[in-house]
Amino acid sequence: MPPHGTKDRRVARTRQGLRDALAALIAQKPYETIAVKEILHRANVGRSTFYSHFRDKDDLLLDSLHALLAPAATAPGATAEQPAERLVAFSRPVLEILSRHRPTAGDDAHGGERWRVVHGHLQEALAARVAEGLSAEFRRAGRASAAAEVDLLARHVAATFVLVVDWWVARGRDLAPGDADERFRALVLPALAGALG
Repeated sequence: MPPHGTKDRRVARTRQGLRDALAALIAQKPYETIAVKEILHRANVGRSTFYSHFRDKDDLLLDSLHALLAPAATAPGATAEQPAERLVAFSRPVLEILSRHRPTAGDDAHGGERWRVVHGHLQEALAARVAEGLSAEFRRAGRASAAAEVDLLARHVAATFVLVVDWWVARGRDLAPGDADERFRALVLPALAGALG
């Protein structure tokens, strides 16, 4: 029987292979048209292996988005002194990753459509993450927060991030990830700073 660490590495490789396969397919065609069998073929994984890790392709997409957001926890801004800066620490690392998968200039006609569903899922995952962070910041400051206030502000941040990503793909092609990040921060930091005091 293989050591436990070997099994963990194999599981991690399989999951990453499936994430990579899905990302590659999304770069080629709209998400809605991707079949699980295409993901399996590209990742060279069997159906039973896929379903031992994920319920369906939406579950794989959600897992991929959480993996995309994970590096933000250790990003330089994650330990910033200002609470608002900590809450948007995800933006630069995510934009840098997305920059490697942006549609090319010849892809503009279909690029937005291809990513629309993915961006919707990204927005939901971000809203949940930001809401969690906001609640923690309010607790850290010893202030009560209304659930509706946290939810609205989190959704504002997430929707603005996706709006900036959509704009960046469509019109800001010459901008580096850092420049897109500056534009995103200029839109949301005042609202976060105002809410957090």
